[in-house]
Amino acid sequence: MPAFPAEFGMPLRVDLVSAAPRKTERFYRGVLGWSYRNTAPVHEDAREASQGRRVAMLSGMPVSVLLDAADADAFTNQWRVNFHVDSAAGAVEKARELGATIYQEPTPLVDGSTMAVVADPAGGLIGLLEQPGEQAFIAAGEPGTPVWFELVAGPEENFEEVADFYRQFFGWEIAVRNKTEQGAFAVAMEDGAPFAGLVASAVAAQTDAADEAFVGWLAYLGVENIDTAVAKAEELGGAVLVAPQATEFGPLATVQDPCGAAVVLCEVPLPPEEDVRESDPLEGIDLSQFQ
Repeated sequence: MPAFPAEFGMPLRVDLVSAAPRKTERFYRGVLGWSYRNTAPVHEDAREASQGRRVAMLSGMPVSVLLDAADADAFTNQWRVNFHVDSAAGAVEKARELGATIYQEPTPLVDGSTMAVVADPAGGLIGLLEQPGEQAFIAAGEPGTPVWFELVAGPEENFEEVADFYRQFFGWEIAVRNKTEQGAFAVAMEDGAPFAGLVASAVAAQTDAADEAFVGWLAYLGVENIDTAVAKAEELGGAVLVAPQATEFGPLATVQDPCGAAVVLCEVPLPPEEDVRESDPLEGIDLSQFQ
């Protein structure tokens, strides 16, 4: 699986806080091909954090973490996008200065990382993940991994405040692509390449038929075939919120897992098979401790 070194402020991993982890695990095993493993704590002071925490793996790489809602100080049945930071403590202080709400102070994790959780001015929940250098890699852009991220920032009047928060916090370059009376859409870019969208609209994102005020980050996760993935989601107790449709990103569908967490599925091609080269970022690195 291709893997790329993490850069400051880049989305690194998507975690899910679930009220029924076993049911959730079964769903994503079937839809995305993930396997799950318990993790043993690296540090004694992180032992408590190993409870109710299972790592989702794909081709030997960690791609997500499933958290038991009973043991997590976060929103239940909601995805959390984690962003790479050099210092969780420093990032929290900066977020506090910029008006963010702090939900979790920097906390040691079982793999030697440090995690903090804050909410942006619109209420969007984000994780701040400080990882040892040998772990700071991103698996993305293929079936079973994140392929895009999007922040639903609420009403249009919140847009400038939220965009300015991310500009100052992560140093993102944010370009507004469309702005009307109905809302606004912008993209965040790194070296001119878009990696996330920011949407503000009076019309709520369709993440739950009963939820008319959703604010937060949505993960777009890759699948090999959109129709097969949607059929599997329904078979495993999920619901289709937005049926498969053709878009400029490729075929998309929004589904809800059996516990109510929404995710956008995006059909993407399989990566070409390549021989391992000495220049590959993970060549020579032992990932067994994360499995």
